[in-house]
Amino acid sequence: MRKKSITLLILAIVVFRVFFWFMYSLIFFNGVFSPLYAIELSNPYVYYQKYIGASLLRYGQEYEINDSDISNGKIYKDNSLSFEFNYPENLDLTVLNDGHYIKFKDVGNLKEECRLEIESNGWEVGRKWLPRKRRRVMSDIKNGKIDELWYIRKNDAVFKITSSRFKNNQQEEISDDIQFMSVVFISEKNPFTFIKIADYENKCSEGVIRKIFATFRFVR
Repeated sequence: MRKKSITLLILAIVVFRVFFWFMYSLIFFNGVFSPLYAIELSNPYVYYQKYIGASLLRYGQEYEINDSDISNGKIYKDNSLSFEFNYPENLDLTVLNDGHYIKFKDVGNLKEECRLEIESNGWEVGRKWLPRKRRRVMSDIKNGKIDELWYIRKNDAVFKITSSRFKNNQQEEISDDIQFMSVVFISEKNPFTFIKIADYENKCSEGVIRKIFATFRFVR
């Protein structure tokens, strides 16, 4: 009888732990993941580079930004989020909604303008979204969707690109322009900062985007 009670107690503990992890994963990670997906999340930069960046390097396609001209240009700095980047000298910059939007206008042609969205938290921005991103990359690799695995390099770091070229899982072949939608950068040191730069309207020229991404840096 005593042995049976101990067995039931152990079973109850196991069931409780499984249920607890199920609820924790569902609430914190917005999905159900194996506990293995949470290992090393205390350092999101290392986690990203080890489990996502390494897969992109092995299976994905690099979009080259490091040959961009970064010798000149104006500098935009966000002191509250601790980052900055360079942008072309022929553009005027306007900050909107406390830095949530940045609008560029060509000083030689005021009708030419584009707008970037800056996010530091929200949908798929932050530590808790990394298991979801990791699983999505692994799913794309497993299902042969290699054309969706584009990335950029910054020094030794790799960051995934999302692009409108891959809408409806079909890559447009009519243009060599990657047509950026967004990239999420993660700072290397604690306190870890996530910055998402998005061009959802696809109005910024490739040259502008490449210069911004090539010069983006966290500052403390």
